[in-house]
Amino acid sequence: DPDGEAIHTATFFGSPLACASAIAMLDLFASTDMEGLVAMRGALLESGLRSLIDGHIVRGVRGKGLALGLELDSGARTLRWMRLLLERGYLVVPAGADASVMQLAPPLNIEPALIEAFIEALRGLVREES
Repeated sequence: DPDGEAIHTATFFGSPLACASAIAMLDLFASTDMEGLVAMRGALLESGLRSLIDGHIVRGVRGKGLALGLELDSGARTLRWMRLLLERGYLVVPAGADASVMQLAPPLNIEPALIEAFIEALRGLVREES
């Protein structure tokens, strides 16, 4: 019994929103071939990212499925691209000891068109800075 204020913030009180979200995800997993969907969309994302490797600015791709990292030549470039991508509506975060990896973690049910648009946004950044 929380018997107090701010009951929505305690760890063990439960959260109706979180519970509803979990139930919706479980329903989605039960009604969809999520493993196949993630494999297909992960392959699309990885393929698009690999097409950007030039050995100078974009040095590689790491990860598996939809949890991927794009290795860039410097942490400064990663941070600059993060800002530019955010201005275009894409959220990425830095990773690695020197922030030279752009970490990507899109939702499991991301639409292929959004993946392709993201790759094109990255392609534009590579062109601008080459």
